Amino acid sequence: MQQFSTLFKTLEQSNSRSDKILVLADYFQKSEEKDRLWAVALLSGRLPKRLCTSKDLLAWGMEASSIPEWLFDASGKIIDDVAETVALLLPQPDEPDEQPLFSWMETVRMLQLRKAIDKKTAIQKAWMILNPDERILLNKIITGAFSLYLPEEMLVKGIALATGINEHIIAHRLSGKWSPEINDYHELFVREHVRDYISKPYPWCAERTVDDVTLFKKNPAAWSACYQWDGISVQLILRKGELFLWSEDGRFLNNNFPEIDILKHFLPDGLVFSGQIVAYSERPRPINELQTRLRGKKPGQKKMMATPVVMFVTDLLEFKGADIRREPFRKRRGHLEALLKNYKSNGVLKLDWKLGFDTEEALEELRQSLRQAGAVGLLLRKQENSYLDGSFLLKSDPLCITGILVYVEINNRSGRVRTLSLAVHDGMTLQQFTKVLATLSDEDHAELSEFVKGNTTGRYGSSRSIIPELIFEIAFDNVFSSTRHKSGLVLRNPQLKFWRKDLNPDDAGTLRDLQNFI
Repeated sequence: MQQFSTLFKTLEQSNSRSDKILVLADYFQKSEEKDRLWAVALLSGRLPKRLCTSKDLLAWGMEASSIPEWLFDASGKIIDDVAETVALLLPQPDEPDEQPLFSWMETVRMLQLRKAIDKKTAIQKAWMILNPDERILLNKIITGAFSLYLPEEMLVKGIALATGINEHIIAHRLSGKWSPEINDYHELFVREHVRDYISKPYPWCAERTVDDVTLFKKNPAAWSACYQWDGISVQLILRKGELFLWSEDGRFLNNNFPEIDILKHFLPDGLVFSGQIVAYSERPRPINELQTRLRGKKPGQKKMMATPVVMFVTDLLEFKGADIRREPFRKRRGHLEALLKNYKSNGVLKLDWKLGFDTEEALEELRQSLRQAGAVGLLLRKQENSYLDGSFLLKSDPLCITGILVYVEINNRSGRVRTLSLAVHDGMTLQQFTKVLATLSDEDHAELSEFVKGNTTGRYGSSRSIIPELIFEIAFDNVFSSTRHKSGLVLRNPQLKFWRKDLNPDDAGTLRDLQNFI
């Protein structure tokens, strides 16, 4: 348990993506093999059945600690986490525990079959030999509260680095049905599987973002343009009668979008498409509407009908089983147009519109029409270039607004402000409309922390409500109507731009200003 406890603490405290991947790889190389698969299960959200409630845990902790109930309650209000409160108020163990993670997980599994009194006795004995960090982990596991914000692609990269296996192969295996109680780590992630290679996507081409049209003014006819939608970049693979859907960040998406699977009945083998999965209802919708499809298990019919999707295809990378990435784009596009003309796709697959322009001014007009079309950019390729030569993404200028800081979220371990919640004027009241990461300089972080300490009006776990005095300017790509947000709006890609120390609260933007951007 000690190795996994150290891993968890490091992942929780580190802000470096690359450091987290290295720490994961080191753990998967040095820990016991039986521990590794349990670690993967816990970090990917495959938790055992809950052993007890938080209320039970609190009662057992008070009994084991002999601390008065009022003091226990007071400590709990400060820590705001039952698992941590119980773990920290118990006495230190006499000697460090040497039992590995898998042994503790077997104990938890066995206790699920026992009576409540037996569970209490076993957990209280466990607390006496575990250190506080290990107790926190055990408490969170047995109450079903274990969680860590760790993107799946980061876990995939850590396992891939430790094993030397391709990331997409790891992601495919991770997405399948497996259990640490039945499978073993080597069989699941290390041993070579024949099916791995038919599911493997091609490396994504480089996509360079540009801010103006001057690059394309010489010989505009040599370029081809199409809309870049607010969706998920994917590769769709059809090989050996099977279909595989991969995102650019290495997620295996077959379970998230089961309506795509029907394409294997309409299209021939030996194809790899490049494109985007987009929420689509008469016209393309913003990417936030896809979030319900990306969370949890395979969506039911109700969720699929609430958020219908299509795949806009922009390129063809494999045709009749042959890699055609080195062919010129005009030829690949020709194959693509003929293919989708001759085969039905049940409306799930759409060929992205080809946009023509013959002058720099015409391209600028296309750029200015992006928001009206619901697109986030123009994807431009040279007609004679191969897929390996990459493409250019021409984006519109970001939108900006100033907001009043009303809430901050504090990192409990470092004490630094992590996020800022901003509001705009809505008549005589303030309406919260977005939350952004606090990407400030060290000096501004220190100044903001001092302000928060002296101007906090309420505490809610790690969040603080503060006196609305500070003004920040944010930039964002677009704004959409939303029934899920109190403001009635949702911003795409909001980012902190400036701390506007020159402005007063009365100078902040209004809800009407945001609505006018739609």
